[in-house]
Amino acid sequence: MPHLTPSTFAVASPAARTRFGLRKSTWRTFLLASLMATLGAVCSEPAKAVPINIIVTGTISFANAGMGYAVGDTVSFTWQVRDFPPPLNVTLNPDNAAYIQEEATQPVLWSGISGTGISGTYVPLSTGSQPFSRLQIGWAGNYDDLLSPKLDADASIGPSLNQGLYLTADPTYWIDNLSFSAGLTGVGFGSITAPAPTPAAYLANYVGTYTAFATGQFSSNAIVTTNGSTSKTANFTPLSVEISPLQAVPEIDPAGMGSVLALVGGALGLLERRRRVVA
Repeated sequence: MPHLTPSTFAVASPAARTRFGLRKSTWRTFLLASLMATLGAVCSEPAKAVPINIIVTGTISFANAGMGYAVGDTVSFTWQVRDFPPPLNVTLNPDNAAYIQEEATQPVLWSGISGTGISGTYVPLSTGSQPFSRLQIGWAGNYDDLLSPKLDADASIGPSLNQGLYLTADPTYWIDNLSFSAGLTGVGFGSITAPAPTPAAYLANYVGTYTAFATGQFSSNAIVTTNGSTSKTANFTPLSVEISPLQAVPEIDPAGMGSVLALVGGALGLLERRRRVVA
């Protein structure tokens, strides 16, 4: 039998209890637990669809003078695939699918473009025609395991199609075209059929880093720049491709925030009334 002392049967003093008969510590714990539960419910709303990064690493094989590249330089370029909602502008074929933005009024394909030797912030076209951005994915035949992202401002239309990206070495030249095309060893892309998923949702199933291999389809791996009258070009040999998601940000429901504020306000009110009683 355990050893019993008078303290075993001690009753909390009135000062240690609230007006509801609970110990102060118990009441504080209850308020904290309720607040955390409500916050958890509000912040655990489903996250928005997560964009996907296509990060290509390679080496420069050719570059015009003044671009800031030299043959043999290691470079990395990123196309950030926006998980835009339907309606999608997508062409479905038996062996490949192409998500295309051919008009500035169509859903924007890229939410960000960056890379070695490129400065500025990507600003999608809001007017004009033929931006010709494209993301091609293949799974059979000559297109087997093909991945081909392309940003194209079609500078032949005019300098108004500058999309905010320019050469770090010469800011008077902006990026007209940034394209890549290669197969990904072992990726095993599955076929895309109607209704087609968004490109980011599709690529989310293939997160990983893959070795690139040359294909006979769309073999352009280039950075094309222009100042409105002349152009400069650099080519690169792709070595590896990383498909990676951005970090999801939980949704916060504005209606749920009302519950949190009400709980906090009520708790503060109770604590203030208790303070006045004690005083």
